Amino acid sequence: MLHQALAAGLRQALAPASARGRVLGTLRFAEWGAMPAGSLLGGFVSERWGLGVGLLMAATVVACAALPALATPLASMRSIPTPANDAAPAVP
Repeated sequence: MLHQALAAGLRQALAPASARGRVLGTLRFAEWGAMPAGSLLGGFVSERWGLGVGLLMAATVVACAALPALATPLASMRSIPTPANDAAPAVP
């Protein structure tokens, strides 16, 4: 849960206001779209080779998923940048 709150704050600060909906929609599509595939693959591996192998595979995938972030400026970021002044106009 903490990761989701931190990621949401970073996303709000980095994405322009006009693109935040598209950014969130794309991320949700990728995240929620991968869940059924991961569940099926994890179930297959666990059924075929045992629960320990399935859990090890899941831990490996999670660890490898974090590797691309190390090659970006996110790895050295120590605070959330202030958002640009591109706030959407208030709706009356």
